[in-house]
Amino acid sequence: FSSWALGHAMSSSGSANEEIREPRDTFKILVATDNHLGAFEKYRHRCDDSFTTFEEILQKAVQHQVDFVLLSGDLFHENKPSHATLYRTMELFRRYSMGDKDIEFTIVSDQATNFRGSFKRANYEDPNLNVAIPVFAIHGNHDDPTGAMNLSAMDLLSVSGLVNYFGKTQNYDNIEVSPILLEKGSTKLALYGLGYMPDERLNRSFNTKKVHFLRPNEDTEQWFNLFCIHQNRHYRGLQGVDRMRGNAVTDEMLKGFFDLVIWGHEHECITEPVVVSEGKNKFDIIQPGSSIVTSLSPDEVKPKHCMLLEVNAGNYRTTWLPLETMRPYYIEDVVLAEEELEKTSVDVKAFLEEKVEYYIAKNQETRTFTSEVLKRNPTIHLPLIRLRVDYSGGYPSINPQQFGAAFTDKVANANEILHALKTRTTRSSDAAASADRMAPYQRSRVEAEAASTIDDLTCHFLSQRNGLALLDEESLMQAVKHYVDKAETAAIADTVRGTVKETQKEVWATAKTLPDFDAVKVTEKVRDLKRIKRQQKSELKGESESMPPAPGPVLEDLPDDPPLVPRSGSPMEDDDADAGPTTAAAPARPAPKRGRGRTPKPAAGPARSSRGRGSQPQAQLQLSVKTEPSSPAHQATEVIDSEDEGPARPAKRPKAAAPKAQARAGTLSFQPLSQSQRGQSQSSNQSPSLSSLFHKWKK
Repeated sequence: FSSWALGHAMSSSGSANEEIREPRDTFKILVATDNHLGAFEKYRHRCDDSFTTFEEILQKAVQHQVDFVLLSGDLFHENKPSHATLYRTMELFRRYSMGDKDIEFTIVSDQATNFRGSFKRANYEDPNLNVAIPVFAIHGNHDDPTGAMNLSAMDLLSVSGLVNYFGKTQNYDNIEVSPILLEKGSTKLALYGLGYMPDERLNRSFNTKKVHFLRPNEDTEQWFNLFCIHQNRHYRGLQGVDRMRGNAVTDEMLKGFFDLVIWGHEHECITEPVVVSEGKNKFDIIQPGSSIVTSLSPDEVKPKHCMLLEVNAGNYRTTWLPLETMRPYYIEDVVLAEEELEKTSVDVKAFLEEKVEYYIAKNQETRTFTSEVLKRNPTIHLPLIRLRVDYSGGYPSINPQQFGAAFTDKVANANEILHALKTRTTRSSDAAASADRMAPYQRSRVEAEAASTIDDLTCHFLSQRNGLALLDEESLMQAVKHYVDKAETAAIADTVRGTVKETQKEVWATAKTLPDFDAVKVTEKVRDLKRIKRQQKSELKGESESMPPAPGPVLEDLPDDPPLVPRSGSPMEDDDADAGPTTAAAPARPAPKRGRGRTPKPAAGPARSSRGRGSQPQAQLQLSVKTEPSSPAHQATEVIDSEDEGPARPAKRPKAAAPKAQARAGTLSFQPLSQSQRGQSQSSNQSPSLSSLFHKWKK
C-alpha cells in the first residue's frame, strides 16, 4: 500500500494525490532500520534470521530499481561483530550493491564534510569501484564508535567502499549536522543524519541549543529535508529514573524545517506517519521498526516491513513492503488465577503445553515459505512462542528450561517460551486512563524493560552516595556501559585518566592567575610529595618479604646520575673480555650473611626466583646503589640474572631508584668471571664511575 503526501506532511485523513510525476525527477529510496546483523548467531535455529531478512531487503532494492538504500542505525547487533558476521555482511553488499547500473543523481555538497572517513567521498564516485546501488547509513547504539580511535564496524564497511557512512559526530559540545545535498533532475534532497549518542547528552544539547542543522544558502526553501535519527523516542526505564535523567529525544525537540524524519531504534513498525506541528513548523515522523525479532516483547509481534520512499520536489510517497522472511512470532499473557486449574505442577504444566501446541498447529496452517527461503534458512518455519505467565494465587512455577525440552525441534526459542510475570496490582481508574492514553510504542515497554539495565544500576548506586567530586557521573556511567555491553576493557580507565588530566590542566591554569603563585615552589612541592609517596610504598612493601613483587620505579622520577659503587666481592667484567659468549655459566658465589663486616640488610623488593630444580648455576652481577646525600641513608642490592638462571638469593629492591642507564644496562648479558678477575675485583678499593662501568658492560 502506498500514498502520496503533499507539502511538509500528509493530511490526517490520509488522502492521496494521484498526479503523475516524471520518473527522472523522482528519488526512489529503500529505507530500513535496525537490521541487527549477527543477532543470535550462536543459536542453532535463529543464527541465519538476520541475514535472510537483510538479503530480502537488498533484493527488494534491486527489484524496485531504487536510487539508493538508506539505513537508519543498528546495522549490526554487536559492537564488535564476529568475523563470520562481517564476512556475510560484506558478501551481501558486494553481491547486491555492486554492478553496472548508472547513478542518476549527483552530490553537490562538500563530501569531505559529509563523509569523515579516509576517502571523503561517496563510494560510487571512486573510479576503482563499480557501484550500482549506493548504501547510505548512520550508526546506532549497537554499532556506535568506541575505543581510542573512535571507530566502529561501520568504519570498516566505509573504508572498504561498501557503505557511505555519515552522521558521525566528533564534537559533542557543539553538534553541527551538515546535510548531503542530492539532486536528481529538478528535485533537490537534503539528507541529514545523526548517529546515536548517549540520550542524556543529546537531550541536554537540544535543551541548551547546542545542536545546529546547517542549511544550503541557495534555494533554501526548494530542498526536501529528510532527517535520519537513532535515539530513544520516549522516556523509559524503571520508576522514572530515566525521565529524570532525560533519557530520550522527544518529537517536540525536533523543532525546525524538516519535512520527514526517519526514526530508528524503536523496533515497533508504525506505518502511519505521526504529524508533529509546532507553530508554523510541521513535519512527519515515520518509524519503520526493526527487520527481525530481537526481543520477545509485544512490540515485536506486528509484521515487519521495509519502506519504499519516493520524493519529488516538495512531495513524498511511502510504499510499505512486507518482509516475507520474518520468523513467525506468537505471544500471549496467561493468568492462571483466571483458569479452572488445580494448584499442582502437573496441571499447570499440562495447561501451558496445550497453549504451545495450539500455536504450533496454528503456525503450520497459516505460514508458508518458498523453497528458496527454506534453502537459505532451513529452520525459518519454526515459530517463536512466548507465554507470559502470572503465577499469583499460589500456583507453582514451572522451570522454563525443563518445560522447553519437549519443544526443542518444534519451537525456535524452546528455553525461552515461559516468562514469569510479576504479581499484578489493581490500578486506579486514573492510572488506567493514563496508560490508555499512551502512544502505541510506549504501552508495551514495561515487560521489555523489566530487567534493570547497567545504566539503572549505576545511577542507583551513585544516588545512594553523595555523588562524585571529580568524575562526571554521566561519563562514568557511559564508561561502565561500554565496559559491560561492548567489552571495552579500557573504557573506565580511559575515562578516569582523561578526567584527571583535564582537571589538572584546569587547576594549573587557574593557579597561574593567582598573584602569589610560584611555579618553582609548586614543582618542588610536587616532587617532594612524590618522593614521600615512593618511600611510604617501599616501607609498606618491606614489612613482609612474602608479598608479591611490585613494578619498579618510574624512569621519569629517577635521580639524574646517582653514583654506582660495586659491592665488595662482586664479579666485574674486565676490559679485555672480548671473547664470544660462553656456553657454561660459572657457579654463583654464595651471598654473605648479615652481621659484623657484612653488607647491611637490603630493602624489600621483588624476588627473582629460579626456573626450577636442576637448572644450571647462574652468573651474577651484584651492584650496590648509594643514595644521594639528601635522600634517607640506606643501602641496597640488586641481582641481575643472566639467561641461564639458577638458584639465587632473592634480590631486594632499593629504596633509592636506579638511574636510566642502569635500567638499560640491566637488559644486557654478562660473562662469568675467572678466579683472577674475582680476586682483582675484591682487592680493588676504588669505585669505578658509572660511565666506565657502562663502557665495560657495553664492550
